Amino acid sequence: SRATSHAIADGRHLKAQLNVMSARMVGLLADTATEQALRLAELALAAGWPEQRADELLHAAPMHDIGKIGIPDRVLLKPAPFDDGDWKIMRRHPWIGAQIIGEHDSSLLRLAREVAFAHHERWDGSGYPRALVGADIPESARIVAIADVYDALTNERPYKPAWTNEAALDYLRANAHKRFERRLVDLFLQCTEDVFAIQRRWSEPDRSPG
Repeated sequence: SRATSHAIADGRHLKAQLNVMSARMVGLLADTATEQALRLAELALAAGWPEQRADELLHAAPMHDIGKIGIPDRVLLKPAPFDDGDWKIMRRHPWIGAQIIGEHDSSLLRLAREVAFAHHERWDGSGYPRALVGADIPESARIVAIADVYDALTNERPYKPAWTNEAALDYLRANAHKRFERRLVDLFLQCTEDVFAIQRRWSEPDRSPG
């Protein structure tokens, strides 16, 4: 489509820029780190990633949906659930994102491309765009998929209200070993429970003797 062609053309221009500016990318992307990115970096550490590699994932992950710039607004901003035609268009965005980021010597940008291309793959092989199964899906994308779905469920969208934290966690549990790797779901649940425990402690009134 014309939108896809424009997105890829923009991506080639971006690739040329990044080849020159890659040394500045870490600082630039640090400004885009979100609560979701911090959550997935914690999950990466829990999964045994070295701290430096987990930090790279934190900075690479915000680019996972960059391919959506090639998706028409009539689909991307649709205030209703997608129909089959909408999904056919939306499912192009991982491939578009991989083309936009392109091939690089930078380990950060290689990781960003890997995640952009594979974050909609599913553990049971029912995902897209390549229908990868199990460990054939890069672990980086498996980690981002869990954090991304949790974030999508717990935030309001044009077509749905925000889910509660517990409802979103129940969804992850129900889809372990189907949509997600069970081991990573279990680790994510533990990380999230630790965060909730800290939040509860800080929200409790001070009962210390005074």
